[in-house]
Amino acid sequence: SVVRNVQGLSPNTTYHYRVVAVSELAGEAESFPGPDRMFTTQRVGAELVLPDGRQWELVSPADKRGALISPIEEVALVQASASGEAITYGGSRPTEAAAQGYSEREQILSTRGVAGWISKDISLPHTNASGSAVGVPNEYPFFSEDLSLGLADPDGEFTSLSPDASPPDTERTQYVRHNSTCASAPASCYTPLVTGAEGFADVPEGVKFGGIPTHTQGEAGFVDATPDLSHAIVSSAVALTAPPNPKEKTANGLYEWSAASPPSEALKLVSILPDGKLAGGLAELGREDTATRRAVSDDGSRIVWDEFLGHLYLRDMNDKSTVELDAVQSGSGAGQVTPEFQLASSDGSRVFFTDEQRLTADSGEASGQRDLYECAIVQVAGEPRCELSDLTSVQGVRADVQGSMPGASEDGSWVYFVANGVLADGALPGDCLENRPPPGATCNLYVRHYNGGSWEAPKLVAVLSGDDWPDWRGEQAQSLRSLTARVSPDGRKLVFMSDRSLTGYDNRDAQASGRPDEEVYMYDAEASGGAGRVVCVSCDPTGARPAGVQFAKLRSGLVGLESNGLWREEQGMAANVPSWTPSGLTMAFHQSRYLSDEGRVFFDSSDALVAQDINHDEDVYEYEPVGIGDCTDSSATFSEVDAGCVGLVSSGTAIGESGFVDASESGDDVFFLTGERLVGQDVDTALDLYDAHVCTLGAPCLSAPVLAPACTTADACRTAPAPQPGIFGAPASATFTGTGNRTVSASPAVLRPRSLTRAQKLARALSACRKDRRKRKRTVCERTARKRYAAKPARNDKAAEKGRR
Repeated sequence: SVVRNVQGLSPNTTYHYRVVAVSELAGEAESFPGPDRMFTTQRVGAELVLPDGRQWELVSPADKRGALISPIEEVALVQASASGEAITYGGSRPTEAAAQGYSEREQILSTRGVAGWISKDISLPHTNASGSAVGVPNEYPFFSEDLSLGLADPDGEFTSLSPDASPPDTERTQYVRHNSTCASAPASCYTPLVTGAEGFADVPEGVKFGGIPTHTQGEAGFVDATPDLSHAIVSSAVALTAPPNPKEKTANGLYEWSAASPPSEALKLVSILPDGKLAGGLAELGREDTATRRAVSDDGSRIVWDEFLGHLYLRDMNDKSTVELDAVQSGSGAGQVTPEFQLASSDGSRVFFTDEQRLTADSGEASGQRDLYECAIVQVAGEPRCELSDLTSVQGVRADVQGSMPGASEDGSWVYFVANGVLADGALPGDCLENRPPPGATCNLYVRHYNGGSWEAPKLVAVLSGDDWPDWRGEQAQSLRSLTARVSPDGRKLVFMSDRSLTGYDNRDAQASGRPDEEVYMYDAEASGGAGRVVCVSCDPTGARPAGVQFAKLRSGLVGLESNGLWREEQGMAANVPSWTPSGLTMAFHQSRYLSDEGRVFFDSSDALVAQDINHDEDVYEYEPVGIGDCTDSSATFSEVDAGCVGLVSSGTAIGESGFVDASESGDDVFFLTGERLVGQDVDTALDLYDAHVCTLGAPCLSAPVLAPACTTADACRTAPAPQPGIFGAPASATFTGTGNRTVSASPAVLRPRSLTRAQKLARALSACRKDRRKRKRTVCERTARKRYAAKPARNDKAAEKGRR
């Protein structure tokens, strides 16, 4: 190794260099010049300017009454609403003086108002002590996308919500909490999913669904729900409805609960076979009740379920019919029957699953390896039918698909998967395994697109390292808790992590010799004329090697990565994105929105990617392509290599880590945790939840709080003396003759980002104009923006301009 420290470099400058090897033999020297290389120095540090004109807002209560705010990995669910106007998260204890309930962990709901964020403890009320919540670590496993509803699963022995619950509960069950109306109508705050109360019963008389009184879980339990929580899936070991055939007994079945149906019709049996008989084995939603991505369509009409160690089915609740998804269609049927549900489109019209069995004629030879299949649901003679396609069949080669799909678009027209097989140009024969891949293993990340008429050929996104397996593998290959990759809702973009150098950037850690660090990459399927392009959104724009940290040294949970053995303790982390948000011990229903359709990416980085990041610790960053937000090719944070801008969302000066939590659907609201006091209301150094909010006309920034003026005289600093009996004499302060109290600041130092320049305001305004699909309105909007934010003429040019007029 040869090291040369170069001094006296200019900021924001690209330098070229070349390494020359000199061989001296027998008194003769011969030079061997290496290739031309380059690096770019950072810009000069200045005041922090948050990207897109964001403003920090304190979300969690300023007075938390000793509670500690929980990060993503903790047992309380963390989820922001799609609009960014609300967020729910956990605390170690109640933050209110008169909390309704508390069971080891407090669930908090914060909503954005005109005057600021308002927080409410929503943990369930209990008539008796709930005891230790063993096996049920979270009373709220699910929330609707707008957070107006929450699915409550009470702890304790037949916990009663009376008198708030209506109807009164008869046995332990789950409830839908109406968060928006609980305060105004407490009697209708909670709606039970399963109840035997007279006049409200949705189960036959005498059915015992609550389980053993001393257990924290009953015979009937919540599995999943639609995004708006108007439909929920319940798994029950006892029959909750009368069976279609009175001679058959229903056990271990799945039921759909509908909020809009009358009580007598609220619960409907799902686990019915195509021939009308009841499922003989254990019925599970999606894949074993734990990997249930869109297993329930958004309107609740289509539900994908499997029979334990059996086949995969779709139940159409409107047509009251069931179709087998993994039925052999013109294939040999060779291979083991092992269908594993992956995900479905939001309307349930496309279902994706993997199977070792050869189901179609073009499937590869059976070899104990899995192919990825698509089942398109079509109507034939008024009944649903499955049109099966092998999406990984290339000249009869088995794909050997690995783990879970990283994701798909909401309409199912874009799908991403990882496989060992060579299915496209540039791919390499892979050797990843279902369990932890061996050192040096690689496998291929692919994308396929349905263009409206047919599936296009697979395209290689990247060759990944086996170290990157949390991108495609959930915990025990079943749960989504550990999955880190995310697909944008429209499917055109994918964000994933890798410790391979995918763009030419040298990601070997600068402090740990030879160790490659995980970086965050984004794939844009429509870039480069539709050929697709991978950019490293977290790589140092200067070209300097990363200064990452070992996974074991990251503070547990704050960075939102599951510590379940998937990541090696010595794995280097220069940047990361969070895994799915846990909802209890095995389930996960919500994935943080760190990627938007426009290509905004939010991530954590221990590397200083801008000059203002000086704390040598994890911070929250934003990447956005040119033309999105205020990013232009002349922005101070623009990187030509990545064709985008990278900027700080957190301060970059906090003592300790700052961690991304969630974002709104548009990315205009970014929620993160930090211990730094970023606004005047924050009065402690404990972790707080903040929102980096983009100020718009529809959602303007909150006005800065009015702080008490600093006292300037001794009398002003004193508080009014309380009256006391004359027997004690004059107060000590009244007889003091010194210089008085020191003048102190009314509040601790507050970091305030600098206001935007006119060019940045113009970029933001033009970006907003482009969202209007009406061409005439868009043109007028752009003309007005340019007129409003155009550069002002110099003072000495005003007279000349007047003369010309």
